[in-house]
Amino acid sequence: MKPVAQTSFGLVDVDRLVCMFFAPGTPATKGSMKVIRGRLIDSNKKLDFWTRVVRGFARGNMQRDKPETGLVRVQIQFQFTRPKGHFGKRGLNSKGRSSRRPASRRNGDIDKLSRAILDALSKTPNHPAIVFKDDSQVVELRASKEWANDEPGGGTDGAFITVEAI
Repeated sequence: MKPVAQTSFGLVDVDRLVCMFFAPGTPATKGSMKVIRGRLIDSNKKLDFWTRVVRGFARGNMQRDKPETGLVRVQIQFQFTRPKGHFGKRGLNSKGRSSRRPASRRNGDIDKLSRAILDALSKTPNHPAIVFKDDSQVVELRASKEWANDEPGGGTDGAFITVEAI
């Protein structure tokens, strides 16, 4: 029987595992770019910090010595803390129970959230590759947004990230 690891999306073959980790913090989107004094800058001011968090945890959890050069599958589960308005005196109120997943603009578009992760894991003009050389190697991407907590004050914002070779 092959060794496997459990992820939020199911089982992963450990032999194919490139890295698996949780990056704590509020996920940031990678969106529109703007030109400032001749330099191309991302319009999201929180992106630089989020990128450093993801790169740091990826570096510490690599299962291999070098970045993957072949095709990869990436799974990302974004977690967001529920707003206080989802809770009443006895736990989740009707608004909290009806809101099964974070879908507000406050949490960001899933494609822009995923783009920020993929760019953080691959080579950029300013940083060497950590997990894979280029995000064009990603041939399968599964992403979801979930609530981090069903109790007031519980859970942590962040992202569970799994990368495996195909």
